[in-house]
Amino acid sequence: MLAFVLAVVAAATPAPAASPLATAAELYQGAIARLAALPQSPYLSYEMDQTGYTREQGIIFDFGQNVVERRADRGFHNVVTYGATMLIGRHYLTPDAFIPNVNEPMTSQQVEPNLDTPAPTAPILKTIATVSSTASYVVTYVGDETIANNFCGDAAHIALVPKRNPDAFNVRDLWIRRSDFALCAAIFDSWTFSGDGHFRVKVAAWLDERGFITNWRNESIDQPGLFDMGVFKNVIWVTNVPPGLYFSH
Repeated sequence: MLAFVLAVVAAATPAPAASPLATAAELYQGAIARLAALPQSPYLSYEMDQTGYTREQGIIFDFGQNVVERRADRGFHNVVTYGATMLIGRHYLTPDAFIPNVNEPMTSQQVEPNLDTPAPTAPILKTIATVSSTASYVVTYVGDETIANNFCGDAAHIALVPKRNPDAFNVRDLWIRRSDFALCAAIFDSWTFSGDGHFRVKVAAWLDERGFITNWRNESIDQPGLFDMGVFKNVIWVTNVPPGLYFSH
């Protein structure tokens, strides 16, 4: 299953090693520092198209939404645009999943990808040579690869092994552009919800230069053969929203 998801993310072919020749640990620290430095606002507006399918049945659902996310408490105002008859509350994957949100508590069954967050006063990008020994992962270099149909082009692939609590520290692979530490793609373990309850999934996600997930694909760990994929469109930060929006959790 993992090999299948890896193949989907990477679409990778060997590429010449880029400069600077940062170590795996420096790449990781640079990526999380860049994510923490990205601009953000109290609200996020986006469109989401999502399709679920199984190997046996094919497509089992297909729907779209317009969404406003309130980051302070992870509330969501959902407007279904096509296809869905279900009640949609909390979103289990969002475009800003990799951008640190200090208001989001970590849970024992982590939903969002959980990377370390640098201290607010930490130097950003230029003084990453000193790597913190308190990182939650052991990171190793896999190789430099070219990611098809992604803004990064060539990227360094690093593998992450959590030092503790693998359910909470749930990111397994990152692809990082060496020139500026932009995060290009990732694989992480997550939990999602169906009529049968919560189940584990392995998520492959591609990102844009703003740190937003643009599209994803996941495969159920507990229910092999059950897949889900989707895209985020027209993603923008919003400072204020109109009154009367209903934010469900």
